Amino acid sequence: MKRLLYISLFLLGFDACVEPYDFEVRETDEVMVVDAVLTNVSEHHTVRLSISYALDGEQATNVSGATVSVEEVGGMQYAYTEVEAGVYESDLEYAGVPGHSYILHVELNDGNRFVSSEEFLPSPVPIDSIYGRYLEQNSQVDEGQLKGVQFMVDNHNNSEEFSSYRYEYREDYEVKVPYPSSYEWLAAEEVLELRETYIGTCYRFLESNELIAETTSGQVENRLSEFPIVYIEDNEAQLRYTFSLIVDQFSITPGAYQYYKNLKENNESAGSFFDKQKGTVLGNMSHVSDASYPILGYFEVAGVSTDSRVFRAGSFRDQGFSPIQPYNCIYDRVADSVAVEELPKYSGLGFSYEVYQLTYPSPDTAIIITSTCSDCRKHGTLDKPDFWDQ
Repeated sequence: MKRLLYISLFLLGFDACVEPYDFEVRETDEVMVVDAVLTNVSEHHTVRLSISYALDGEQATNVSGATVSVEEVGGMQYAYTEVEAGVYESDLEYAGVPGHSYILHVELNDGNRFVSSEEFLPSPVPIDSIYGRYLEQNSQVDEGQLKGVQFMVDNHNNSEEFSSYRYEYREDYEVKVPYPSSYEWLAAEEVLELRETYIGTCYRFLESNELIAETTSGQVENRLSEFPIVYIEDNEAQLRYTFSLIVDQFSITPGAYQYYKNLKENNESAGSFFDKQKGTVLGNMSHVSDASYPILGYFEVAGVSTDSRVFRAGSFRDQGFSPIQPYNCIYDRVADSVAVEELPKYSGLGFSYEVYQLTYPSPDTAIIITSTCSDCRKHGTLDKPDFWDQ
């Protein structure tokens, strides 16, 4: 969860009004920070607490020893236990109920008590489709032209006047090396063995570290169409082979969306949440008895829906997209040969270098390749995602 650390909102056409929500902007050096999300998914939900001095350049400190609970208005109280410094997890797996309201309670070991406003849990809205489109666009860092695939989502909601959303995503993709090592060098025994496990294809994943939000307020229809989630350039590794995109769509309240909008406007530098700035946007948390006590962050209550799609290698070729293959594995630059009996003397063998093949028909010479071009585990893991072949 990095909603409070990296702020990058896609606010398209935000000329429309959203429901009013009171926010106080004040200058401070030391602040309490709350990062909490409750959804309709049955799981152990998490609350993160810290004290930040980072407005003066110092690192945030985790807050331990607090008493944390979530109250369902008119219903149960869910206790949370600290599982690591500053991280509190619900004792029970539970799911928020759409249409119900919830309140977060926090009491520090020094007696300071904090409470959120009463937050309504919106119903989750299904994602209609996930798709990509080849797109050339201007670079934001230089005068160059970017070539890549823009991945987008569509949705619609017939039951509300307008909807607000926050998005998270996960990218899973194959990583392949051009010269997979067929032999394993056992340095302790000084023995070369045929590998039992193929190390030519691995898997890697990336999770979103930005906050993406949008509203349908002011639109003719309560739907999002071609809403951008992630842009992948042709020089990145994700689209060279099979690629999967998993998108979580959080239906959030107008107040939560307004909070993210204000936060974006207050931090136009696009730096971290703790960059020095003129003031700080406060969320829906407050001190029980001291309204001037500085506290940041937000208790987000959301209905979440998830969808995914797998894109095979070459999926966007007919649109003109061609991923760039790395040039650091040209054979003449990374290959070496050595007599098998000289392998014990080869420095870095089994770590920086691997045996690609033995010469044929006489296997008296080993072809050595740098490990980054012969062992996919240098770039990912052999563990294939469960859904990969579905």
